[in-house]
Order: sequence, then structure tokens, then C-alpha cells
Amino acid sequence: MTKKRNWQAHRDEFQRERDKFAELLRHMDEYKIRHYRSVMGDPADEITDEIRADYKRAMESYEMLIGVVDEQIALGR
Repeated sequence: MTKKRNWQAHRDEFQRERDKFAELLRHMDEYKIRHYRSVMGDPADEITDEIRADYKRAMESYEMLIGVVDEQIALGR
């Protein structure tokens, strides 16, 4: 029973992290937030699309981890 609870705790943590990235993406889209990077006084480059792609990759990674944990829970491990 303890192992199952540990798996559930991991799943809950992964879900919370995934939800954080989803919320960040939602805010970027809803409020049209733009991100810029400037190095040593150079003109700022917009990096919003890069950040959006990173957030989506992070969400996909957490979704994969959630799937693995769900399999372990289903197997009773």
C-alpha cells in the first residue's frame, strides 16, 4: 500500500508541475505576453516562441511521466 501511495504522490507532483506550465502558457496567450532577450546592449530579440516551445516540451515530458506512473499504479507496483 505504501508503494502505491508513493506512486500517487509522484503522479500528483508531476501533475502539479505540468499544470504550472499550462498556466504559464495560458497567461502568455491570454494576456499576449512577449519575452525578449538582449545581450550586452544589442537589440532585443523576441524569444516568446522559444519559451512557448520549451513550456510545451516540459508539459509533454510531465505527461509522459504521468503515463509511466499510471502504468505502475495499474500494475499494482
